[in-house]
Amino acid sequence: MVMDPNNGVYIPKTEAIKKTINGKEYYFSSEQSAEEFIKKQKTS
Repeated sequence: MVMDPNNGVYIPKTEAIKKTINGKEYYFSSEQSAEEFIKKQKTS
């Protein structure tokens, strides 16, 4: 299981959406969650 850093939800790694952001791999529960996380990274 991996944790979605945007919403704290745990999902099986095989079902997660993997994105590499600034050279680090993150796993998300949905494409929408990934987009929200990326927007938060740009504003901080």
